[in-house]
Amino acid sequence: REFLNQSLMLLTACWLNAAQCELRLGEFDLALRGYRTVLLGIPGSTKALLGQGMALAAMGNPACLDSIGNVIAIEPNNKAARMLLEQVSRPGVLAAHDERREHDATRLAFMRALSDGDARAAEASLSACLDAVQMGDCASLPPGLVGLATV
Repeated sequence: REFLNQSLMLLTACWLNAAQCELRLGEFDLALRGYRTVLLGIPGSTKALLGQGMALAAMGNPACLDSIGNVIAIEPNNKAARMLLEQVSRPGVLAAHDERREHDATRLAFMRALSDGDARAAEASLSACLDAVQMGDCASLPPGLVGLATV
């Protein structure tokens, strides 16, 4: 029995470490898989809940609030959870991720239209990109078009 407990603890530590590495590398889906694997075996693992909350927050997923809330319910003085909650609770933080995904989709549509030779679709996508520039978001432009749009 002691061997099984030690094995479970070792596997849990391995999954948590792997998930933390994936989180730092920006591989949020893989990090979530690791944290959720730990939570299957240890549902109250605050390390896994916090990591899951961090990954979901990085993805702009409002479900991060549930994970963070669970950590705070278990450990009311958990500073990392409270800091993360403060960050994601700021107005527009989760919405900014949705806006970024929309800009990325617009940029992708433009690049596809260009590569497909579809001038009408490319023009529509470029128009959306230029609208973003007028709102001060040059990052949504495809590489090489920032200079053209700001001339």
